[in-house]
Amino acid sequence: MRRWFRGVVPAALGVTACSLTADLGGLSNGNDNGADGGAATTDAGSEAASSGGGGDASGDGAPGPFCKTLSPAPFFCADFDDGASINDWSRSVIQAPGEVILDGASFRSPPRSLLVSLPTGTRLQNGLFRDVGAHADLTLAFDVKVEEADPAGFLDLFAVRFPPGLRSIYFHVDGDFVHTTLSEQIPNDGGADTFGSHLFSKSLSLGQWARIQLHIHFGNASTASVTIDGESVFSGALDPAQVPTETMAVAAGLQYVSTAATPWTIRYDNFTVDTK
Repeated sequence: MRRWFRGVVPAALGVTACSLTADLGGLSNGNDNGADGGAATTDAGSEAASSGGGGDASGDGAPGPFCKTLSPAPFFCADFDDGASINDWSRSVIQAPGEVILDGASFRSPPRSLLVSLPTGTRLQNGLFRDVGAHADLTLAFDVKVEEADPAGFLDLFAVRFPPGLRSIYFHVDGDFVHTTLSEQIPNDGGADTFGSHLFSKSLSLGQWARIQLHIHFGNASTASVTIDGESVFSGALDPAQVPTETMAVAAGLQYVSTAATPWTIRYDNFTVDTK
């Protein structure tokens, strides 16, 4: 039974034995976190990730800070331009020798993006997490680029997590990029977890930026819809059990990888959350 990033939810919901608490200042250098190979679960409150790279060779979005151009302002926005956009996240999990850093070698809007990487031979989880409360409607949107992937494996790009039972909704991407799905997990402590999978009409592509938007309506009949670069790729019902009773958390990063015969590297930019 796969317990999916159990260690990154609020402490009241359970933390894995390999996790320890610090603050988001740990993102200043991914190699400084988890020196013993364990995960570092961090809380917001200090200067965040330092910038790497510095070039704008692959920036193809609108110039200037992304979040400041939005009107009305969304519930939450992170453009990863500087440490301030990291401090607004609630937690992170950083497992050495992986990295979660700000980097300027590639971005959708200048000057930086969030770079999340896992080296060969590791099956760790690295990313950022934001508590967003409990809402009937939740909309996530973000730019993402998968730069390195294991063609024989798969990764989960991000998630929405919520009680009861640490339920989750996330993107599942095959390493060969043939299929991308919206996946669901309903934990069952008395037996095997329940999984659901909703195949998209198109997949992500290796080495190319894409804009993904996910809208979820929670209720007696919960539904979800997804677009990639403005094109509808899925719209349909979720498992009836997918109804949060307490605060939800959204995430950006490598939340789960099946194998690491080759490195996994992804970038995020311009991450927004809207609620109703």
